[in-house]
Amino acid sequence: MLVGAVFLALPMTGGAQILVSGNDEKVLWDDAGKTVYLPPGKDTISFIDIGDRENPKILTSIALENSIFGPPTNLAVHPSGEI
Repeated sequence: MLVGAVFLALPMTGGAQILVSGNDEKVLWDDAGKTVYLPPGKDTISFIDIGDRENPKILTSIALENSIFGPPTNLAVHPSGEI
């Protein structure tokens, strides 16, 4: 619900192309390629305007627990802009 409210508050232009990215901030890899697990609580999703593919812009990022390991956080964006 909050995600939808934040997304709808973003300035939208006709034909905007928005990429939604889930960002897992608790799993990293060290210089040797070994997995490093951090405490949860810093995951986000970002809404990125990719209308100008040479100059994408992060419109907003909000806290939302998610993971690269699943189950995935599923979002669908309706043509009206609702999530």
